Amino acid sequence: MSNFINNTLEKKTGLDLNHDGFVGGEKNAEKQYGVDFNGDGYIGGEGIASKIERTTHVDLNNDGIIGRPLDTYPGGYGAPR
Repeated sequence: MSNFINNTLEKKTGLDLNHDGFVGGEKNAEKQYGVDFNGDGYIGGEGIASKIERTTHVDLNNDGIIGRPLDTYPGGYGAPR
Protein backbone atom coordinates (compact mmCIF):
# COMPACT_ATOMS: atom_id res chain seq x y z
CA MET A 1 0.00 0.00 0.00
CA SER A 2 1.40 3.39 -0.91
CA ASN A 3 2.14 5.89 1.85
CA PHE A 4 -0.39 8.36 0.45
CA ILE A 5 -3.24 5.83 0.47
CA ASN A 6 -2.27 4.49 3.89
CA ASN A 7 -1.97 7.97 5.41
CA THR A 8 -5.34 8.99 3.93
CA LEU A 9 -7.05 5.89 5.32
CA GLU A 10 -5.43 6.43 8.72
CA LYS A 11 -6.57 10.07 8.85
CA LYS A 12 -10.16 9.12 7.94
CA THR A 13 -10.42 6.22 10.40
CA GLY A 14 -8.22 7.55 13.20
CA LEU A 15 -6.41 4.19 13.35
CA ASP A 16 -2.71 3.33 13.06
CA LEU A 17 -3.16 0.74 10.28
CA ASN A 18 0.51 -0.06 9.66
CA HIS A 19 1.52 0.10 13.37
CA ASP A 20 4.25 2.69 12.82
CA GLY A 21 3.15 4.82 15.77
CA PHE A 22 1.75 7.54 13.51
CA VAL A 23 -1.83 8.20 12.39
CA GLY A 24 -1.86 9.70 8.90
CA GLY A 25 1.91 10.17 8.86
CA GLU A 26 1.81 12.40 11.95
CA LYS A 27 2.28 11.45 15.58
CA ASN A 28 -1.11 11.39 17.30
CA ALA A 29 -0.71 14.17 19.83
CA GLU A 30 -4.17 13.62 21.33
CA LYS A 31 -3.33 10.09 22.44
CA GLN A 32 0.18 11.07 23.45
CA TYR A 33 -0.96 13.94 25.72
CA GLY A 34 -4.50 12.77 26.55
CA VAL A 35 -6.08 16.03 25.38
CA ASP A 36 -8.92 16.55 22.89
CA PHE A 37 -7.27 19.18 20.67
CA ASN A 38 -9.85 19.23 17.84
CA GLY A 39 -12.95 19.34 20.08
CA ASP A 40 -14.67 16.26 18.63
CA GLY A 41 -15.20 14.74 22.09
CA TYR A 42 -12.78 11.86 21.53
CA ILE A 43 -9.13 11.63 22.50
CA GLY A 44 -7.34 10.18 19.50
CA GLY A 45 -10.43 9.82 17.32
CA GLU A 46 -13.64 7.86 17.47
CA GLY A 47 -12.54 4.75 15.58
CA ILE A 48 -14.04 2.94 12.62
CA ALA A 49 -16.19 0.45 14.58
CA SER A 50 -17.92 3.26 16.46
CA LYS A 51 -18.47 5.22 13.24
CA ILE A 52 -20.04 2.15 11.59
CA GLU A 53 -22.36 1.63 14.59
CA ARG A 54 -23.48 5.28 14.49
CA THR A 55 -24.06 5.15 10.72
CA THR A 56 -26.01 1.87 10.72
CA HIS A 57 -27.73 2.36 14.12
CA VAL A 58 -26.77 -1.24 15.01
CA ASP A 59 -24.91 -2.36 18.15
CA LEU A 60 -22.30 -4.55 16.42
CA ASN A 61 -20.23 -5.48 19.49
CA ASN A 62 -23.24 -6.05 21.81
CA ASP A 63 -22.02 -3.65 24.49
CA GLY A 64 -25.40 -1.94 24.75
CA ILE A 65 -24.10 1.32 23.26
CA ILE A 66 -24.40 2.58 19.68
CA GLY A 67 -21.00 4.10 18.93
CA ARG A 68 -19.00 4.91 22.02
CA PRO A 69 -19.37 7.47 24.79
CA LEU A 70 -17.46 10.72 24.50
CA ASP A 71 -14.07 10.91 26.20
CA THR A 72 -14.70 14.55 27.07
CA TYR A 73 -17.88 16.49 27.69
CA PRO A 74 -18.77 19.93 26.28
CA GLY A 75 -19.18 22.94 28.53
CA GLY A 76 -15.90 22.75 30.38
CA TYR A 77 -13.25 25.42 30.60
CA GLY A 78 -12.65 27.16 27.26
CA ALA A 79 -15.77 25.78 25.57
CA PRO A 80 -17.42 27.92 22.88
CA ARG A 81 -20.24 30.10 24.17
